[in-house]
Amino acid sequence: MAEDTHNVAALVLYTSDNQFVMQRRDNKAPTFPNMLALFGGHIQMSEKPAEAAVREYHEELSVHLPDLEVVGVLSRYRHPDLDNVLMDINIFAALLNEKHFEVYEGKGAEWIPFQDVHFRSDIISDSKDALELFLKERQNVRI
Repeated sequence: MAEDTHNVAALVLYTSDNQFVMQRRDNKAPTFPNMLALFGGHIQMSEKPAEAAVREYHEELSVHLPDLEVVGVLSRYRHPDLDNVLMDINIFAALLNEKHFEVYEGKGAEWIPFQDVHFRSDIISDSKDALELFLKERQNVRI
C-alpha cells in the first residue's frame, strides 16, 4: 500500500507561566477521540504553512492571534499510530496571554504545565513530539 503524505500546520500555544494550551478533542473526532492535541490542521494546496497556521487559529479559537514564531518542521514524520501516513508538520508557536476564550472545535482548551508533557499518556504522539521540539529549541526554558 502506498504511503499517504500530509502537510500540516501545528500551533504550539504557551503561556508566560510555562504552560501549553492544547485542544481536547471530542468523541466525534475521526482520529484520536478525547485526546489532547495541538491546534492546527491540514495545509491547503494554495497555502503557505504560515497562512495555514493563521487560518486554522481563526477557525478554532476566538482569541486575538499573537505574533507567530517559526519553531521548525518535523519532516517525513511517521505517525506511530497511523499506518502508511507520513506528515510534514510545520510547527509555529505563539505566546498566549488570554485565559478566557472560545474553542470552536473539540471539547475545549486545557492548560498543561511544560514539565508534565513527557508523562501524559493522553497527548497525541505527533503533538507531544512537536512540543518537545519547541522545548528543545528553547533550552533556556526550565522544565
